[in-house]
Order: sequence, then C-alpha cells, then structure tokens
Amino acid sequence: MNNSGKHVLFVVAAVVVVFFSLPGLLGRLQTGSGSTVQAPPVSASVPISVAPSIQAPPPPVVPPVQAVPQSSSGVIENAYENRTGNLPVTEAGVVTRILSDDNDGSRHQRFILTLASGHTVLIAHNIDIAPRLNSLREGDQVIFSGVYEWNEKGGVVHWTHHDPSGRHGGGYLQHNGQYYQ
Repeated sequence: MNNSGKHVLFVVAAVVVVFFSLPGLLGRLQTGSGSTVQAPPVSASVPISVAPSIQAPPPPVVPPVQAVPQSSSGVIENAYENRTGNLPVTEAGVVTRILSDDNDGSRHQRFILTLASGHTVLIAHNIDIAPRLNSLREGDQVIFSGVYEWNEKGGVVHWTHHDPSGRHGGGYLQHNGQYYQ
C-alpha cells in the first residue's frame, strides 16, 4: 500500500474511533482546572453525520419490449424469391401504409409493413376473431407471427390470431407492448 492509501486508511480509522467514542467523550468535559463536568446526555434521536450522505443512482431505464430489429431473418424474402407460400413466419416491420379494412367475408384489418431488409408485406389481421390495433400509426413497429402466402406484390401474412377451433397454430401481432391474438 502506498503512503496516500495509508493516510486514507488512517483518516477513516480515526473517524470511526471518534464516531464510536463521541457519546462517552461528550459525557464528560474537562474544565481548565483539571476537574470534570458532566455534560447533558446526548439524545439518541439526533443523527450525527460524519460524511455527507451518498444517494444511490436512479435505476437504469429499461428499454421497451419491442426492440427494432437491425436485420430481417430472410425467411420471407427467400419465400418471395422462390414463390413459396403456406409458410409459418415470425418477423418485425415498420408500418408504412394503413389500408382500409377488407369487409368481404371475415373482416380483416390491413396494413403494409416494411421489413428491415426493405421488403414489404401485407398484414391481413382477422378482426372478427382478434382485437383490432386501434392505435396503429404509420411509423409504428409491429412484431408479427402468422402464415406467409406468396403474391406478386411481396406477399401477405394472415393467421395473426388464435384459432377458435384449435386445429391451426395460432399467430399474433405485437404493437406497443400489447399482444393481439
């Protein structure tokens, strides 16, 4: 240990000794003639501060559940290139366009997502089975799990909801930390 470390250790030790000896020292005071005078008792409720209080730093900010992916898995892009469909997928993208609902047969909320690769895909979310994403806006991120079907415009993902009959694997949409199934 170097000299500055020894000095710090000595000062800390001295403070500890004084701190724990203080009540006894205050109990008796010497007069100039060498006699001892009893001092009033020190109240235990009065805090004695030796060092300034140290406050803990605030807790770290936890990032949102939805992290923006830096790249796409490539599954949808490969399926598009190979004209493949009926493919289970889980990806994330940014809403680039909100379309009108498809009201023919089962009602579907429709919007276009752009994947991190730049590929676009239509999401067709059945709102007769699952809740609508009412707060959806362009620029929002959506994580999705469903079935990809090929088409010339980039493909469509459907089955983004549970299967009420239990015969098909369920999908979901996640937006602003909430799941829609």
